[in-house]
Amino acid sequence: MTGAVNVDIRKNTKTDIVADADALPFISEIFDEAHAINPYGFNPVNPETARVLKPDGSLKVTGTAKNPFSAPLSPSQAGEAGFKLTETGAMQRVHQFGVQRTTSGGVLNTSASGTTVYRKLP
Repeated sequence: MTGAVNVDIRKNTKTDIVADADALPFISEIFDEAHAINPYGFNPVNPETARVLKPDGSLKVTGTAKNPFSAPLSPSQAGEAGFKLTETGAMQRVHQFGVQRTTSGGVLNTSASGTTVYRKLP
């Protein structure tokens, strides 16, 4: 994604910053949007993600139906994390790039992937 800062818990060829998603190394309210594509091992809809988003910033989370970390949260769960759930649907075009892989390295079948969009609460 053009202009994106790729954060991952471990270094790989596309990682810009190695960091834990629960302790992001950014100042508060720096990003207009955040994207989590096939998150694994953490829920991207959390207070730390909300902290680094500007007011009314968006969080787009895409994953397969089997991925519990990308499943849409209930409105109350989203609210507890500082977000409002605004949209669920098919994988958005912005997340359709490259070859997505499983944690074991296999090619991930994204034909049934969906995207959930959240907005940061004021």
